[in-house]
Amino acid sequence: MAVRILIVYESKYGQTHKIAKYLCDRMNSQGHTVEMMNARHLRAVAFSNYDGVIVGAPIYMRSYPRKLRQWVIDHSENLNRKPSAFFSVCMEVLRKDERSQRDLLMISENFFKKTGWYPKRRKVFAGAVRFTRYNWLLKSVMKWFAMRSGDIPDTHRDYEFTKWNDVARFSDEFIGSIQARKEFDMGRFP
Repeated sequence: MAVRILIVYESKYGQTHKIAKYLCDRMNSQGHTVEMMNARHLRAVAFSNYDGVIVGAPIYMRSYPRKLRQWVIDHSENLNRKPSAFFSVCMEVLRKDERSQRDLLMISENFFKKTGWYPKRRKVFAGAVRFTRYNWLLKSVMKWFAMRSGDIPDTHRDYEFTKWNDVARFSDEFIGSIQARKEFDMGRFP
């Protein structure tokens, strides 16, 4: 059963956009109708046109982008009424120490508390280090962080850490949950 999905995202250096596009392409290839919107250029959204909504954003400087955060606040009632999911993109997810994991949880929980939106599905994906897109200062800072962990990166290339199988699973599970709900609403119990 085909479903209609809206993906709203904001991206700083391109990895959140890349993940949102992957989700869109995957769902479209499965016969679903998907529309992607950048939170920086959002127009009015008719939530009744969609069976579900996915929102994606990077964590940057311990926060989510302001425009996306405001959009979620403005539409939290609609988002809470629909099947919805949230993914964030952050390199910190690669660190397995307790403090890093606690910080990630705190950042996202603060976001949900401030926006009033409580999606059932939430996932943090590792992002990418885009040396080729960084200015001199950010490139130097990112290199310094990498060297602290024992790596000496080539700052003339980019490094991607997203696990695409995890992104595919996130997509499939979200679609499956919407399809099951639609079946139930139609009186067909799977």
